[in-house]
Amino acid sequence: MDAARPRSSERGRTPWSAFFYRDQSDVTTYEAGTLVLDIVDTRTNDVIWRGWARDSVEGVLDNQDKMVRQISEAVERMLARLGPGQHGR
Repeated sequence: MDAARPRSSERGRTPWSAFFYRDQSDVTTYEAGTLVLDIVDTRTNDVIWRGWARDSVEGVLDNQDKMVRQISEAVERMLARLGPGQHGR
């Protein structure tokens, strides 16, 4: 999976706005096949780290085992970028 960049961004209300105690949240549109992992400071609700990966969805949407495997591998690579001891306790 390659690093992905957001295609567009806009401010607006989302169903999760109340969960984060905000009136507005940033809404970003990504290409199909993009996985974004945010780590949020629970005291401030600020995103303190963001990882992302992108891969083709061809042959994955109808194969759940392959999808789970690709997502797991992508999350492992993203978390590896945090460095040792910075994720999980």
